[in-house]
Amino acid sequence: MRVRWVSDVGEVSPASVFAELQAGEWEDARSAASLPTRLKRQRELCSLTQEELAERSGISLRSIQMYEQRQKNTNRASAEAVYRLACALRCSMEGLLQF
Repeated sequence: MRVRWVSDVGEVSPASVFAELQAGEWEDARSAASLPTRLKRQRELCSLTQEELAERSGISLRSIQMYEQRQKNTNRASAEAVYRLACALRCSMEGLLQF
C-alpha cells in the first residue's frame, strides 16, 4: 500500500517530505521540541515567573522547569498536579496538556 497525503499544494508523498527534510529545506528551529509548551505559554500569559507558579500551585520549581523543557510530560503528570497548575493559572486542565 502506498501512502500519499494531500495538502494545499497538491499530493505529497512521504518520500518527498523526507527528501525535503534531508535537503535541509525546513528549519530545525521550527521543530515541535523548540516551541514553548502550553504550560509555558499560559504561565507567560499570566505574567508569572516559574518561581511564582511553583509557589501558587504547590508544584516544585524543578518539576515546572522540567515540564517546560519537555523533560517531563504534563500528559503523564498526576491529575492533582495538572489541576493545581490549572487553578494557579486560571485555565482548564486540558489547556495544559500537549497534543
